[in-house]
Amino acid sequence: MIVERPVLNNGIVTLRPWRKTDLEEIVEMCQDSEIVRWTRVPSPYGEAEARKALADQRRGAEDGTSFGFAIADADDKAVLGSIDVRIVATGIGDIGYFVRDTARRRGVGKASLRLVSQWALDGLGLARLQITSRPENVPSRRLAESCGYRYEGVLRAWLELKGARVDAAMYSLLPGDIGRLSDSE
Repeated sequence: MIVERPVLNNGIVTLRPWRKTDLEEIVEMCQDSEIVRWTRVPSPYGEAEARKALADQRRGAEDGTSFGFAIADADDKAVLGSIDVRIVATGIGDIGYFVRDTARRRGVGKASLRLVSQWALDGLGLARLQITSRPENVPSRRLAESCGYRYEGVLRAWLELKGARVDAAMYSLLPGDIGRLSDSE
């Protein structure tokens, strides 16, 4: 099933498919030690890794297993981060994200997570969205909570990250919770 990734805009951010012209921006963002620390982004990260990421994004969209978006400003002039929905089981999407250091604490993550969550539940018809985060990653956990995701607990040794099994705090959002996306300010 091929699902087109739309361009989504809420006046704060634009979520759009990645472009080949974003290559330098991807490499630059992935030099950030905080992104490397909390995500699967490898270090060192160069052009070859960015090209592979773009190819993986394209392949995931083609086979319906992953939908990655560049987070850009509202006018689509600057790349601010990345957000994706990975289909991990029938009806279940796992969301991952990062925001570049210069765009943090400006509402970019919140606007992006709300926008992609609404699209995934409505546009993809998913029954559950989930976010897993290292328990120590307080900014990511606060972001999930600020967008109406419910904390479900810590899953021991749930993630493989940089060659090690690590715990993950699990958050979820169901279609019945959708009002929480706009109510949680």
